[in-house]
Amino acid sequence: MLSENIILQSAGSLSVAVMALLMLILQTLFFFRKPQFTWYAWSAAISFSALLYSVGIFLEYNTPEGPLNRFSGLLEYTAIICLVHCLYGFTFSYLGIESKRYHPVAGVCHGLILILLWSTNYIVADSFTTRDFIGLDSPYIEPALGPLGPVFVLYAAIAGVIAMIVWIRHKRTDAKHRITFVAGMGFWLLLGIHDGLASLGLPTLQYFMEYGFLGFATVVLWVVFNNYLEIMAEEKYRVITEFANDCILVIQNGKMVFRNPACCYLMGGPLTDSATRDFLDIMAPEDRKTVLKDYNTLLEGGHAPNPHTARIRGADGEQRFVEIASSLIQYRNRPAVLAIMRDMTKRKRAEEALRGSEERFRLLSEASFEGIVIHDKGEILDANQSLAKIFGYELDEIIGMNVLELAAPECRDVVKNNVLSGFEEAYEAIGVRKDGSTFPGELRGRQIEYKGNKVRITAARDLSGQKKAEEALRESEEKYKTILESIEDGYYEVDIAGNFMFFNDSLCQIFGYTKDELLDMNYRKNTDKEAADRLYQVFNSVYRTGKPSKGSEYKIFGKDDSTRYVEISASLLRDAEGKNVGFRGITRDVTERKIAEQEKARLETQFQQAQKMEATGTLAGGIAHDFNNLLMAIQGNASLMLLKKDPGHRDYPRLKNIEQYVQSGAELTKQLLGFARGGKYEVKPTDLNELIKKNSEMFGRTKKEIQIHLKYQEGLWTVEVDRGQIEQTLMNLYINAWQAMPGGGNLFIETENVELDRKSVMAYGVDPGKYVKISITDTGVGMDKKTLERIFDPFFTTKEMGKRSGLGLASAYGIIKNHGGIIDVRSKKGEETTFMIYLPASEKEVPREEELPEEVLEGEETILLVDDEEMIIDAGKEMLEEMGYTVLAAENGMEAIDTYREKDDEIDMVILDMIMPEMGGGETYDRLREADAEIKVLLSSGYSIDGEATEILERGCNGFIQKPFDMKEISRKIREVLDS
Repeated sequence: MLSENIILQSAGSLSVAVMALLMLILQTLFFFRKPQFTWYAWSAAISFSALLYSVGIFLEYNTPEGPLNRFSGLLEYTAIICLVHCLYGFTFSYLGIESKRYHPVAGVCHGLILILLWSTNYIVADSFTTRDFIGLDSPYIEPALGPLGPVFVLYAAIAGVIAMIVWIRHKRTDAKHRITFVAGMGFWLLLGIHDGLASLGLPTLQYFMEYGFLGFATVVLWVVFNNYLEIMAEEKYRVITEFANDCILVIQNGKMVFRNPACCYLMGGPLTDSATRDFLDIMAPEDRKTVLKDYNTLLEGGHAPNPHTARIRGADGEQRFVEIASSLIQYRNRPAVLAIMRDMTKRKRAEEALRGSEERFRLLSEASFEGIVIHDKGEILDANQSLAKIFGYELDEIIGMNVLELAAPECRDVVKNNVLSGFEEAYEAIGVRKDGSTFPGELRGRQIEYKGNKVRITAARDLSGQKKAEEALRESEEKYKTILESIEDGYYEVDIAGNFMFFNDSLCQIFGYTKDELLDMNYRKNTDKEAADRLYQVFNSVYRTGKPSKGSEYKIFGKDDSTRYVEISASLLRDAEGKNVGFRGITRDVTERKIAEQEKARLETQFQQAQKMEATGTLAGGIAHDFNNLLMAIQGNASLMLLKKDPGHRDYPRLKNIEQYVQSGAELTKQLLGFARGGKYEVKPTDLNELIKKNSEMFGRTKKEIQIHLKYQEGLWTVEVDRGQIEQTLMNLYINAWQAMPGGGNLFIETENVELDRKSVMAYGVDPGKYVKISITDTGVGMDKKTLERIFDPFFTTKEMGKRSGLGLASAYGIIKNHGGIIDVRSKKGEETTFMIYLPASEKEVPREEELPEEVLEGEETILLVDDEEMIIDAGKEMLEEMGYTVLAAENGMEAIDTYREKDDEIDMVILDMIMPEMGGGETYDRLREADAEIKVLLSSGYSIDGEATEILERGCNGFIQKPFDMKEISRKIREVLDS
C-alpha cells in the first residue's frame, strides 16, 4: 500500500516524470512531423524510459516492504536497461553511424538481462533493506540487490559513459554537442553515484539522480528542438532548389539524402528512393573509382577537381554525360558533400557527331578508291595522300605533274584517248612509280565542275595485290585439284537434289563407276532405303542449321552390287553470293575396318563364352570329384560283397546291379568332368577316320531316317585323344543333329588336315599349328542368334523339361577344350548347322590294341593308402587286403609322410589321393620323394588326369587311376606300378 502521505523525497521523481512526459509528447510530435529522422523516435523512447524510472522511484519511496515495493525495484532496473538501449539507438541514428550488428546483438543481450531480472532474484533479491538520505531523517524501504545487482549497476554506468565518449569523438568540434556530452556525463555520473551508494548500502543524497536527469533532459530537449529548427530552415532552401535546372544533390555516408526535382529527369528515377540509394549506383562503372576518390578527399578536408566530367547511368538504363561541381557542407549537423550536376549529354553527342563527320570526310578523301587525282587536260590540280603513296611521291611533288608521266609508255596513248574522250568505264593500265618500277593498276574517271571549270577526277587502284591474289588462287586451285586427286578418301559435291556435280577419282573407285557414269547420278541409286533416308535427314539438318555433319557410317552398293561401308561427312556448298547450292564432303571407305570390327566382336564373344564355360566348368568339376568319391565307396563295398557271394546267391544280382549303377553314375561324372575340362582319362594316338567310321555306323543303325555321308581325307594326321571322350563328343553332336531333323535328313561328316595361323586361333587360347578338322553338318532347322550364344552352356536345352539334360554340347565343349582343341558352330534360323572340331595333330603312330586280363590280380606287398575321405579309406583298405596286400592308412599328407618315414623299409607302394586339405597330393608326393627317391606312387582322384595330376606324373609319379574303380582295375594298376 502507498503511504498515507507522499514523503518529501518523492517530489524529485514526480518532477522527473512530468518532465519526461512533456519530452515524450514533444519528441513524438517531431517524429510524426519528420518520420524519416529516426532519432526523434529514439529520443521519445529515452523519455518514456525515464518516465518508467521515475514511476519506479516514486513507488519505491512510498510503499512499505512487500510485493509492490519489489515491483518498483524491478521497474526501476527495467527502465535503466531501456535507457541504455535507447541511448545507443539515439546516438547511432543522430550521428549517422552504421550499426547493422549492434541492434540485434544488443537487443538479444538486453532481452536476456530483462528475463534474468524478472524471472530470478539474481539482480533484485526477495529481501528488503532500509535506505537513508544524507542529512535527512527520512528512511525508505527498497528491495535488496541480488548477487548480480552491483554488476548490473556497474554495466549501466559504463555503458552510459561509453555512449558519451562516442558523442564527443564524432562531434568534438561542435559546441552544441560538447554541451550534450557534458550534460550526459553529469547525468550518468550522478546516476552512477546514486545507485553505487545504494548498492553498497550507504546513504545517498536527496534528488541526486533527479537533478542530473533534469539537466540532461533539458540539454537533449534543446538539441532536438534546435535540430528541428535547422530542418525547418532547410525547407526554405529546398523551395529554391526545386526551381533550379541543374541537379542538386546532398551526399552523406555515400547515400543521396537530398536531391531536387531536376535530378529526377537526369537520373530517370523518382525522388522517393533517394534516401536508400547509394550515390555510386548512378555512376557508370568505369567512373566510380575516380568519383569515390574525390568524395573521400572532400570529406577529409582536401580539394577535389572542380568541375569535372563523368558519366552516369539512370534508372532507365540510359548513359548521360554530366559536369559535377562539389563542396563540403554540414547537413543536419553532419558532414556531407553538396554536388551540382549539369547535363552535358547533348553537347557531348554534338561534339562526337562533329568529330565523326570530320573523320568520315577524312577517310573518304584519303581512302576512297585508294588514289584520287583531279586534273585539267592532264595537269594535276589536286590529289590525296593515297595517290602519292601509290606512285611513291610526296604529295607536294605530284601537284603540277602530268598524269601521263604516271603511266608506262606503252599505256600512255590509251590513257590520253580516254581522258580526251571522257571515257568513264574502268580500265587497266600499267603505272610507273617514282623509282621507275611498274605495277598493274585500274583507272576510272569522269568529268566534274571544279572552281568553275570542267575538269576530270580519276580514281586509281593498285592491282598488284589483286593480281597476286588471282595468281595465288590459280595456284591454290591447282594444288587443291592435285590434293583431291591424290588422297585416298573420296571428295564429292552434290546439288540440292543430291546429284553428283563434282568428285575426285577416289570416289569413282569407291563406287566402281567412271567419272562420266557418276556425273549427275543421284546418291540414292547406290544406297538402300535406310541409308538413303538417313543421308536425306543429314542433308536436311545441314541445310537448315548451316552446321556441318561429322562422318557417319552408311552401307552402299558398288556398280558390281558389292556391299561396302563408308563414312560420309557433309557441309553446305555456297556460291559466290553466299547462296546455298548443294552439299560437299568426304567419303571414306571403311569396309576393311568394318569387317575387322565385326571379326573383333565375334572373337570377343567367343572369348567371353570361353571364360563363362571356364567358370561353370570349375563348379561342375568340383561336383564330379565329390560324386566320384561317393561312387568309389559304393563300388568298393559292392566289390567286396561280390567276392564273398556265389553267382547263385540271391543277393548276387542286386550287387551286380549296384556295380552297373555305379558305372552309370561314373559315366555321368565323366560327362561333367568332360564339360569341366577335367581331364583325359586315357590318351592314346588315334586315327580319327577309323574312330568316326565305327562311331557313325553304330549311330546310323539306330537312326535309319538319317542319311550319313562320310568324306575322309587320305593320310589323315594322327591325334592324341581319349577315345571314349571323343566318341562321346561325336555321339552328342549326332544326337543334336538328329533332333534338328525330326522328319529325317542328311548328315555330312568330313575330316581334313588343316594348318591354323596365329590370327585364326587368337580367340580360342590355343597354339597355332597343324590340326585335324572334323565337320558335322545337318540339314535341319538351324538356330537363331540367341540360341547360338548359349548353345554350349551347361543345362541349356531347347527341348521339353525332362527330355534332355542339357549337358551334351556343354560336355563336348569341355572335352575338346581339354584336348587343346577348338569347337565352333555356324548356323542360321531355317538353314543348315555345321559343328567344326579342330584337334591338335600328333607325330606318334597309332598303337595296336592289347587285351587286358579279366581276373583280379593279387599280391603280398605292403601298400600305404592315403585319402582324406574315411569312406574311401575303409572301402579301399578292405579291397586291398582281399587281394592279399598289407595295408597301412593315412588320412592326410602329414600323416602319410610320418608313416612312411617310420616304416619305409616295409612299404612297397603308396596310393595317394590328389585333392586333400592343408597338404595336397602334389606337395605330399614331393615330400615323399625327398624321403625316398625310388618310392613308387599311384595317384588316385575323383578328378581325371589333367592339370596338376599331369604335372605330378611328369615329376616321376608311377601311375594314375580315376575314381570310382573296381577291384579288377585297381589290381591291374597296382601290378603295373609294382612290377615296373
